[in-house]
Amino acid sequence: MESKIIQDFEGEINGIKFYDQYIFNTTEYLAEEIEKKFGEIDTELIKDLKEAAETLYEKYDIFSFDSFENETMENLGEANTLKEFKLTYEKSDWKLEKINQNLKNEKYKSEKENSSKDKEKESSEKKSKTKPKSKGMER
Repeated sequence: MESKIIQDFEGEINGIKFYDQYIFNTTEYLAEEIEKKFGEIDTELIKDLKEAAETLYEKYDIFSFDSFENETMENLGEANTLKEFKLTYEKSDWKLEKINQNLKNEKYKSEKENSSKDKEKESSEKKSKTKPKSKGMER
């Protein structure tokens, strides 16, 4: 029998290189689902999703990409904001502390959250610029 690899996998998401197709597929899927809920996310979050998947794959003797994706989707469903979102695997955040801390500290930006913060800022600026409509209270 003769076997050989003709071509290794190489992929890219927002300029981030991937050389493992499983890591690529998981990162792409999770990033797409996060974007569906919170709008476009920044490249730093995609990079950290990739690193999280790689770390879990390397550190667990038996690792299931499906289980990681399913648990992440459950967590995503429970989160109202990107800040509330948390990654876990087997109900633990072991080896996911960095990305979870960054999520909690709002290191990553998302399109929907940024636009709602901008709208809140604009609204408060408009309120501070308009004069109160008081009847007979001005001097």
